[in-house]
Amino acid sequence: MSLDFQQGTPDNPAGHAILYFTAYGDESSVYATYLIVPPIKIELAKYMPPLFASKVSLSDMENISSIPLPPVPEEVESLGYLSALAKSRGDDLVYGGVVDVSDMERMLYSTSEAARTYLEMYNKRPPIPELTALREGEESSSGDVGEVLFPLMSDRDKLGELSKLTGALKYAVEGSDHVMAGEIRHQMKILGKHLGENFKIGELIEAAQSPGIVASKLSALYTERCYKLCDEDYLEVARIEREIKKLTDG
Repeated sequence: MSLDFQQGTPDNPAGHAILYFTAYGDESSVYATYLIVPPIKIELAKYMPPLFASKVSLSDMENISSIPLPPVPEEVESLGYLSALAKSRGDDLVYGGVVDVSDMERMLYSTSEAARTYLEMYNKRPPIPELTALREGEESSSGDVGEVLFPLMSDRDKLGELSKLTGALKYAVEGSDHVMAGEIRHQMKILGKHLGENFKIGELIEAAQSPGIVASKLSALYTERCYKLCDEDYLEVARIEREIKKLTDG
């Protein structure tokens, strides 16, 4: 779904926007709702009323979502009113198109799709340097949990956690979720400290967050190498390192 930004920029959404539609057959009638991308992750499905949960797919919005309030746009005074309101509050003002206001289900669907599109734009915004430094810094509070738990795990359990984090990092990078990607990288670095330099966690992180087939193969090889190293299967470690060298030299 395409969104027309009347105020704000699609390359760097504010994270809060007034979304409006015009009525089919009477485009002077304006219907609006408010979109919010929560700065704190929530499981939206836990709070969505059954009436709307059956109409809206929440499978890809479990952790963070652009929430429309109200879920179905309400009629407002005019577009001029919305423009002045958005400007005074520092909100984005976004046009979602023409809708049939007599079809409640269709309005709900259009609003949900607009919210999804706005979220995708928000997740692709440029990273904020100050937040990036905090996410990747050694003093990140998210690292404290890992520092306590990881030393209590066996090496095998640590590798199981590492595999989960590797998959989560790929997902976060593909979804342009910079906050989540930074937190996961930090946890992987902490795991690397407790496993040792020979496990080459830095190389695994680099491969996991890089695009392309070669990077995906490297990520799998580095993960497999960790398990073989844990098992002290040095012949397999040597074989895997040869495969890695072929990919990196090619």
